[in-house]
Amino acid sequence: MLAKGFRFVRDVVIIFMLTFVLLEGSFRLYHYITPVFVFPDNSDNRFRGKPFDSNYGFNLNSKGFKDTEFQKDKPPGSIRIVGIGDSFVFSVVPYQYNFLTLLEEKLNAPSIQRFEVLNMGIPSTSPRKYFSVLVKDALELKPDVALICIFIGNDFIEIFPKPVLHRSFVIEAAKYVYDSLRHIESTRSFGYPVQYDDEAPTFSDAYFLEIEAARTEMYIKSDKMLSERLPRVMAWMDEIKTVCESNGIQLFVMVISDELQLDTELQQQVLEKRGTDKNKLDFNLPNIRLG
Repeated sequence: MLAKGFRFVRDVVIIFMLTFVLLEGSFRLYHYITPVFVFPDNSDNRFRGKPFDSNYGFNLNSKGFKDTEFQKDKPPGSIRIVGIGDSFVFSVVPYQYNFLTLLEEKLNAPSIQRFEVLNMGIPSTSPRKYFSVLVKDALELKPDVALICIFIGNDFIEIFPKPVLHRSFVIEAAKYVYDSLRHIESTRSFGYPVQYDDEAPTFSDAYFLEIEAARTEMYIKSDKMLSERLPRVMAWMDEIKTVCESNGIQLFVMVISDELQLDTELQQQVLEKRGTDKNKLDFNLPNIRLG
């Protein structure tokens, strides 16, 4: 009886492992042929926009960036600025409300000097991928200025290598389905609607609170997370600086604050959710260290 039970468990384990391996191989082959953002991918293309996809009635350009088509030849006498960052640069608002679009309008309004501000934002990227975008996409356009946007909320978190298990396509697909079932609302529609509603939240309140609570470690004074990951951020910023200097590009860095640093009500909700003493946190700590 014991031997039969052992054989049953053995067979189940073998079937499970064979199924896992076959699924893993199938997913990887499919991703190789038709890349899907659900699967882990270290390139900057995982969350890059689909070329010419519609975003609130505005078509992304041929590179998948939320901007008009980039012209390789710069107009004589003009100053070309490339904005590189994550979803805050790509933005969830329509093209005409994006801060880089507005910056270009304001720079050109009072001046005879012509300015071009090119949006090269890609959601869910981090400093390592900002470097990649600078080298692979921006340099060929010969920019005069590179504006690198560092988001305090997750650029320190996502710079860290992911655990081995998170590199599995099967596990990441299962996690994506699980998260979707947990957080998707019945009234939520996929894709971008034709009309933009500034009052419509990107996430449900519960999911947003969960996201912010997960980022709390970097504000804890005694936690080692920030001190361990900041050097990784700065290593890539040094690479960006070297490339800019070698190509005569002026470098600017813009720090984007996380909402948790600014919203005292949200801070209180996060503290209650985590059961953390406020005196142990310093919400300016990442900015101070980065400075």
